[in-house]
Amino acid sequence: MNYDDISLLFKNWDKNTEALKVAIIIVVALIAVCDVIEIVVSIYLAIRYVKFNKKKNGCGKTSEAIARKILDDNDLQKIKAKCSGSSSND
Repeated sequence: MNYDDISLLFKNWDKNTEALKVAIIIVVALIAVCDVIEIVVSIYLAIRYVKFNKKKNGCGKTSEAIARKILDDNDLQKIKAKCSGSSSND
């Protein structure tokens, strides 16, 4: 489909059947609903991630502290263990 075909589609918009117009409106509405749902889920997951990233486990240590201990126990002190992917400033 080239530019001329696309321009003809819009020039002949009034000649399209009502069913096609309804189908296009439904598709656009579904895409908009999916976009809104995606944004809400992304915000929800980001909030949950920040909340649980700081949460301590049953031992009272964060995942960063446990990773550091495992590295130190295996003589790997030069490898850095840090929290990534969150906005924590611990």
